[in-house]
Amino acid sequence: MKKIRISALYKPTGIERDILLILNDEGRILEKTKFDGITNDYTFLDGIVFPTLVNAHTHIELTEFENVGKIGNLWDWILLVVKNKRSYPEEKFKNSISHGENFFLNQGVCCIGDVRSVLPEGPYFSCTSGRIFFEVLGYSEEILQAKLKAMETFLTSCNIDKGISIHSLYTTPFSVASDLIKMAEKKGLPVMIHLGETKFESELFFQKDVNGFKKIFPDCEFERIDISSYGDIIEKLNFNENTVLVHCVEFTKKDFDIVKKEGISVVLCPCSNLYWGENLPDFRYIMDREINFAVGTDSPLTNGIMNLREDANLILKNVNYEEKYYKKIFDALTYLGRKVLKISSTGLNKNELFTVLFIPNIYTEERLYDAFFNGGKIFLIQSDTKNGQIFKKQV
Repeated sequence: MKKIRISALYKPTGIERDILLILNDEGRILEKTKFDGITNDYTFLDGIVFPTLVNAHTHIELTEFENVGKIGNLWDWILLVVKNKRSYPEEKFKNSISHGENFFLNQGVCCIGDVRSVLPEGPYFSCTSGRIFFEVLGYSEEILQAKLKAMETFLTSCNIDKGISIHSLYTTPFSVASDLIKMAEKKGLPVMIHLGETKFESELFFQKDVNGFKKIFPDCEFERIDISSYGDIIEKLNFNENTVLVHCVEFTKKDFDIVKKEGISVVLCPCSNLYWGENLPDFRYIMDREINFAVGTDSPLTNGIMNLREDANLILKNVNYEEKYYKKIFDALTYLGRKVLKISSTGLNKNELFTVLFIPNIYTEERLYDAFFNGGKIFLIQSDTKNGQIFKKQV
């Protein structure tokens, strides 16, 4: 056991001063309490502690995808992924997961919402934690049935936080998506779906009497649904508080009002949106309506930055650095991100790693936000099990 005395601890309700953390040999929290003034033999950290960061939407299985080349548009990318995933060696997926998790860990990201279409035999997480969403993606009956069968195996075979990912309503039949949502509700599982990611998607969705996706997926036999907005989709599929919508770039204020009414959460991936030359969602309206939101980096191949703080700063820039939004964005990266993923841990509970930003002598929320969004040095606190020493790893 190791003891760490810290100057301040950040929580959404405010900053707590002079806290004692008892850690196990891996640097994970065993106990958190107010420093009693008596305990000795501790390591002192003069800074503000907060939970490790949450990357609420990513695809780490794609970390080592090879021979991608220059992808001209999202649709070519989707076709390439669908084609290659079917023959991608299991060992490659294992390597991708290990490599991807270590990449995020080096940024202070220890909690992820990871979408996976292929599930090699464990470990499902190696150095991080979070929730795995098994992806149903298949624009042909053959692919679709294989995915549904694999999903059933996944849901019954592993003891981890899990969920279902419906890739989109242009790669999954509307009727299948409806059945999956009903099944997830019965099993108490969250559902994650890409929705409103591109202008082209919107144009095809809302054409009258035409299945526009035939142009992209000629073998697609999906039914044509009479919809006129993303709000229509939400209501026809009975999305609810167990639903997590990703991107929402093309959503109108009216669509977001329906999101709020149904208690739906969203994940924003602004750097990925810009990569594809798309618009950005209405960040200001999302935060003003107090919609639950988190931030994700999306795919390693479509986001060259893959740095959660860059995504956060892009959101902050988009709302003109207004002071009232700093806290909302910071909470989305830490506490609220876990809530969006339906993870019970707050990030500073038992058996958690944690991070610290060193800001000596001034322990205010404003000082924390200023340092965090302006490149302040963040450290992941761990223990060296060989020599029993506490060490700080800059992330």
